[in-house]
Amino acid sequence: MEVAPVTNSTTGAIAGLNVTDLSSNGTLAVTFVELRCAQALSIAQEQLHQLRSEDLVMIGYYIWLFGLETVAILNESIPHLSAAFVSLLLALVWSGSQLARTRDFHKEFETFITNGACNGLDILPGYWPQRQKTDIPGFALNALAIVLLGTIGFKLLSVYKRQTTKLVGDSKIIKHLYRASLIFSIIVQIGSFLLLASVALWVQQLFESPIASFSSTTPAFKGVGILSVLLGTPWFLIGWVAIRREHKSLMVVFLVTNAFFLASWTAVFSSDIYRIVFTKWAFFAALT
Repeated sequence: MEVAPVTNSTTGAIAGLNVTDLSSNGTLAVTFVELRCAQALSIAQEQLHQLRSEDLVMIGYYIWLFGLETVAILNESIPHLSAAFVSLLLALVWSGSQLARTRDFHKEFETFITNGACNGLDILPGYWPQRQKTDIPGFALNALAIVLLGTIGFKLLSVYKRQTTKLVGDSKIIKHLYRASLIFSIIVQIGSFLLLASVALWVQQLFESPIASFSSTTPAFKGVGILSVLLGTPWFLIGWVAIRREHKSLMVVFLVTNAFFLASWTAVFSSDIYRIVFTKWAFFAALT
C-alpha cells in the first residue's frame, strides 16, 4: 500500500490522500481519501493497533497455557490441572467477548467513519470478513478444548490423587505443604505471564501512543517498563527454583524483586497516560 498527499492547486494545502493498493482482481487501484476521512481514520487506527496487540498477547497466552498443561501432566499436579482448566475457560470467555467487541467496533466504524466522515467510502472492505474468519474458529476451538480438557481432567483426578498419596504419604501436614508448594508455583507461573504481558502492552503504549508525547514523565516510565520486561523472566526462574529446591537466598531475591514490581506499578498509577489507557482499553485493564 502506498499513500501520497494531494494538495489543493489554489491554496497549496493538503486536500486529501491518494491510496494505492491491490484491488480484488489483483490490479493496482488508486483511491482518493478526503482529509476529513483520513483524520477520522487516525482515531480508528488506535483501536486497530490495540486489536493487533491483543492478538499477539493471546498467542503468547496459548503457548503459556500449553506449558502449564505440560507441567500439570509431568508433576501429576491437581492444582496445575485445575489452573489450566480455569485459564482455558478465561480464554473462552475472552474470545467470546472479542467477537462482540469486534461486531460493535464494525458498527461504529460504519456509522461514524464509512458513512460519516468518508461519505460512504469503505476503507477496510476486506478486514471485517477476515476478522470473522479468525475470531469464530478461535471461539469454537476454545470451546472444544474446554470439553476435551474437562473430560480428560476428570479422569486424571483420581489417578493424580493416588499418585500424590504414594509420593507424600498419608500425613496431612505433608500433603498440605506439598499442595501449598504447587499452588505457589501456579501463582508464580500465572504472575509471570500477566506481568510480562501487561508491562509489554504498557511499554508499547509509551512508545506508540500519541498521548505519551504530552507527558514529561514518559521517559522515566519507559525506563521502568523496559527494566521490568528484562527482570520478568529471571524473576520467574528464580521463583521457580526457590520453590522447587527450597532455596532461602533465592527466595529473598525473589521477594525483593516482587517489592520492586509492586513499587513500580504503584508509581505507574500516578500517570495520567496510564489511567487513560486503563479506562479506555478493557483488555489492558483486565491484565493489569
